Amino acid sequence: MKNRIIELSNHEFVRVSGSDAVSFLQGQITANLDNLSADNCVSAALCNLKGRVIADFRVILRDDDCILQTSKGMAGIIISTLAKYAVFSKVEISHEQDIVARGIMMASDQAGPNVDGFDSFPARSNQCLQNSDALLLKLECAGMDKSGDASKHRADQRFELWQFHNSVCAVENSGAGSPESDLSDWQRGDILSGTVHVDQSISEMYTPQLLNYDISGVVDFDKGCYTGQEVVARMHYRGKAKKRLFLLRLKETGITVPCERTISLGEGFEQTEVEILSAVSTAETDNDSTKSLVLAVMATGVSTAGEAAEASIIELAYSK
Repeated sequence: MKNRIIELSNHEFVRVSGSDAVSFLQGQITANLDNLSADNCVSAALCNLKGRVIADFRVILRDDDCILQTSKGMAGIIISTLAKYAVFSKVEISHEQDIVARGIMMASDQAGPNVDGFDSFPARSNQCLQNSDALLLKLECAGMDKSGDASKHRADQRFELWQFHNSVCAVENSGAGSPESDLSDWQRGDILSGTVHVDQSISEMYTPQLLNYDISGVVDFDKGCYTGQEVVARMHYRGKAKKRLFLLRLKETGITVPCERTISLGEGFEQTEVEILSAVSTAETDNDSTKSLVLAVMATGVSTAGEAAEASIIELAYSK
């Protein structure tokens, strides 16, 4: 795999500052911020009182401030939601517009990226390295082998470089050219890792359970209360979920999300209703019948069908 640098124009950032920043967020979001540190970020969600996800984000600690990386168009929604609960806390919540984020994609057998100002690179998922100008973090690995075989995965490495105050940090890796604007391969990595990012089109429509946030690490069930916690916990402990998020290979292309489909999947190629929340065309493979990779909400208990079906299921790493 050729090393690549991608402009991450699909993100916005929210800064929560003040002496109560961490304790305030601890009472509002699904992650346990006891696990947050300068060298470790966490993934979290913000829910409404009915336990539906308003937004998801990655949280990093920079000095004493919390910076939330969220989907484009969600910063204002997060700010207005948090502001309702911030009256009695010493916090300031603002739209942080002074960050430029880039993604770095590398093959699994390569050393991490050489970046100006950093003597090393993050070695584990969610690890952060910081200096006065930038932050470098490592994401979960995700990939698929060249043939498109669902049983064979290739774990490509993904890093993010956040640059502050108009700083310029060069990434020195052989084979990495100018930053790319096409996000499809980066989004493919999110899909293969089983991650749906909530944007305005699906905000407040799904519970954490339907998005697999309860099993992918976005929700911590051992922390204290947060908005919507009672509903989220009750759904988690009351029994097996009737619907969940699945990773599917489809023989269809040009999917606009979100959308609903009825596809043949399962024993006897039965018709199954799915809600597709994220989709990307497959990389060039030897399997011409595979057109798209999607993350879709559908009924649990459906087994993978044969090649004549319209779709097949790929097992997600966190569901094993």
